[in-house]
Amino acid sequence: MASINAEVTGAGGSGASAGTANASGGGGGGGYAEGSISVTNGTGYTVTVGQGGAAVNNAVGNQGGTSSFDSTSILEATGGAGGSQTTGTASGGAGSGSGASVTNTGGTGSGRESAGISGAGGGAAAYGSAGGNASNNTAGTAGTGNLTGSSNNAGAGGTGITNTTTNGNPGNNYGGGGSGCRGTSNTSGAGANGIVVLSAPVGTFSASGTTGGTHTQAGGYDIWTFTSSGTWTPAAPSGASSVAGFLLTLGAGA
Repeated sequence: MASINAEVTGAGGSGASAGTANASGGGGGGGYAEGSISVTNGTGYTVTVGQGGAAVNNAVGNQGGTSSFDSTSILEATGGAGGSQTTGTASGGAGSGSGASVTNTGGTGSGRESAGISGAGGGAAAYGSAGGNASNNTAGTAGTGNLTGSSNNAGAGGTGITNTTTNGNPGNNYGGGGSGCRGTSNTSGAGANGIVVLSAPVGTFSASGTTGGTHTQAGGYDIWTFTSSGTWTPAAPSGASSVAGFLLTLGAGA
């Protein structure tokens, strides 16, 4: 049995559409969780990638979906809340699970500043920090840092709309909240989808035999990245089972 480092980021909530008002609020950013999970070679593990809150017209925003590894009891990150049609803020998602070592919260989406300015989306959380909170029409920044040292996967929120009648701005990949729109017949910004990243030092698993996600190598790690839901099945490195058998035989004859 070996361990995989799992990082899950929830999806962003969508902004609201103004309804009877001329501007509306932005959605919250996705939460984050990371942990080292024991896995069995040859066993398929379910990977769920949360979908961003869908854009709306004349409605409150939609919550972003939850991302998880294997099951929600092991590691999960919820999505950000949908935006408000008024001045209320939208909460960011949170990380949790029995296997979590690091959890951070997504940034809040801001409510509409005035009839002329829509609220912005909150930023998604990351390994090193929570997502940034939106302030009026200024989008929340993405959380910083990640476990493997590769590029940061958290996304900033969508920028609010100022004095222009137009649709809201979508959240940025991955997990950023969408902004509210301006204008009673316009559509809000959608939340960005979440992401799941699995990593282990090179040689922990067979890179060619392990299936699921998109495989890359960086900084001495094998990395499997999921931008949509799927199944990850680890395989032992070549020769690992024969080495284990040799040690077992040697111990029994000693």
